[in-house]
Amino acid sequence: MGPVPFVAVVRATTAPRWHTVLALALTLVALLPALAAVVVRAGSDYVPVQDLAIIDLRVRDVWSSAVPLVGPYSKGWNHPGPLMFWLLAVPSGVFGGAAWATPVGGALLQAGAIAGSARLAWRRGGLALLIVVLAVLGLSYSATGGWMLLDAWNPNIAFPFFVLFLLALWALTDGVRWAAVLATATATFLVQTHVGYLPLVAAPGAVAVGLVLLDARRTGASLRSWARALWWSLATAVVLWLPALLEQLIDHPGNLTRMWRYFTGSGDETAGPTAAVELLAAEFRWPFPWLGGGEEYQLFSSAAERASATWLVIPVALLVLGFVAVARTRSRSDLHLLLLVVAASVAGVAAISQVPDEIEPYLFRWRTPLAVLVVAAVGLAVARWAGLEHHRRARLVTGAVLAAAGAVASVALAVDAFDAPEHLSRFEVAVERSADQIEGEGAALRPVLVRFAGSNAGGLWGGLIDELDRRAAPVRVDEQLDYQYGEPRTATPDDVAAVWYVVDDGYLLSTLGGLPDAEVVAEVTPLDDEDEADMAEAQRRLAAAAIEAGRPELLRTLDSTLVGFSLEGVPGVDREAANWVAELNEVVRSERSCRCGVVAFPPGSPSLARVPDLDP
Repeated sequence: MGPVPFVAVVRATTAPRWHTVLALALTLVALLPALAAVVVRAGSDYVPVQDLAIIDLRVRDVWSSAVPLVGPYSKGWNHPGPLMFWLLAVPSGVFGGAAWATPVGGALLQAGAIAGSARLAWRRGGLALLIVVLAVLGLSYSATGGWMLLDAWNPNIAFPFFVLFLLALWALTDGVRWAAVLATATATFLVQTHVGYLPLVAAPGAVAVGLVLLDARRTGASLRSWARALWWSLATAVVLWLPALLEQLIDHPGNLTRMWRYFTGSGDETAGPTAAVELLAAEFRWPFPWLGGGEEYQLFSSAAERASATWLVIPVALLVLGFVAVARTRSRSDLHLLLLVVAASVAGVAAISQVPDEIEPYLFRWRTPLAVLVVAAVGLAVARWAGLEHHRRARLVTGAVLAAAGAVASVALAVDAFDAPEHLSRFEVAVERSADQIEGEGAALRPVLVRFAGSNAGGLWGGLIDELDRRAAPVRVDEQLDYQYGEPRTATPDDVAAVWYVVDDGYLLSTLGGLPDAEVVAEVTPLDDEDEADMAEAQRRLAAAAIEAGRPELLRTLDSTLVGFSLEGVPGVDREAANWVAELNEVVRSERSCRCGVVAFPPGSPSLARVPDLDP
């Protein structure tokens, strides 16, 4: 790879003892956020909701007869492979499927990627490169929060593996044969965990292969020396992709077919190249997100905020400087790294261009480490050009600054993880209370079909299915949701004893609970019995008036403190009832609780046809 600047470079096998001690200390500091997440989650009363609950459910399935052969669900399809599920299943199985074991596993996976990156950097460039790589990781994480390690969500878990993948490719281009296996395994994990990484893997991977071939041609070396590494890489790919291929063969249509149809024929609006360029530019908007600026979001939305494309002058100028430096030093190693980050950047523009028009940040978490890697790659090339390795004081100062930057970012993230609220969120509490009520009444002794109505923003639906399944209750979902919950959990109304609607919204708890044949099998509310009964009755009357007036879109406002204002002028509205509902909604809001629960119907109940009218 050639000498690496910043700190005196000594091979790991001959490094001074203090280099080894410092490398271990810095690596431990880099691992602090993941270790903090393990401490916070291990043995806790953690209750997953939303996507996290479904991931937890599928992780437990690894130890069942319904072993998942595909990855986390998306829009009618799944990410390509189950590798993340299978790895998370190890701690989950060891601890009996406890809910907290899944996020602990997620934190440990991220820790493995961080430690792997540090180890690879140490072997290739000693203490110097290790400091640079840990700074890249620390600064990349600094743009996020502790939740990145506390939640076992697939975009979060994949985050540090992208850096490890590019480091493996860099080592590969420098002639390290065994890095081919590491690159293959890491690329597989990234793509199976989140298919959005496919362009980010394919483009640099193709460049790496091209560089190896060009170097072999330039030096006249035989490619036979790569045969063993290539065979091992091929074997690794076959083994890791075999589950996804089996699923494609036994399911009709297979997941890969569903993915292909979605991406080639969905017709959905995509972000486009302009948005892609502006979103990458946001990583270089001052103050840089990875230097304390943090991510910015659009007003009244969770969508990522763009920045003027003018900010791309910074990375373009840096890359030009980097290539000038390489031209002067003739360092092929530095050139390889620059080409890899350029390939990843171009692929990043293409990847973001094709994401849905609602540009949620989780779709491209990789843009932050990519931006930091651009700076790091240029910094390495320029430092060599400047002869930094020949200036001891400059090396020490630069190394100290970079080590401090990575360490401070890691410590801050660890503190953030430790400061995570100890209490459960309102919907996590609702999951536990609802499951206890259902279990206590024996309401799920026979198979039930579980649906949701309303916003589902709090994730009570997924959380309750996960929790009841953990308690061995025979909960089922509609057949079209097989890609989310697994085919063995699907059923039709004819197959079950009851159809349940799980609702996060208080007005739906009131209105659905008032339909003929309805039975409220779980109810969570901060109101006392009398006020809850009055609230339910008042919301039913107001809902009936809104529907009678042809204004069903106003139903959601029944949970607002401004319900009186929103229903102004609607015929048949009881003003006294509206004011009373507004007052009770303020009580619910101040208690930071929810009015939510589960309403059951017999499978053949005519009331089931009325649910859509109350859930516009």
